[in-house]
Amino acid sequence: MSARELSACVWGFSAMAYMPDVDWLEAFAQRCMEVAPSFSQQEWAVVVCSLAHIVGGRAELGVYLEDLVVMPQVRGRLGCLSACMRA
Repeated sequence: MSARELSACVWGFSAMAYMPDVDWLEAFAQRCMEVAPSFSQQEWAVVVCSLAHIVGGRAELGVYLEDLVVMPQVRGRLGCLSACMRA
């Protein structure tokens, strides 16, 4: 999957309030890391906000969001995500 497809997929899951299984989350996070340089700022925003919505307050699943947020490609763009992260 491309960066665009990944962001669209996770947005769809979030919009439907669908909770994918842990294997899917792991594979999703891994693929995001593989194609990280090709994400646009908007695609990163969609991925991080949607994943945060999916994970919700479940600490055991937060690692997937944390793995992406600490990536240099995302950290440099966190300014645009600050409103989402507060929500």
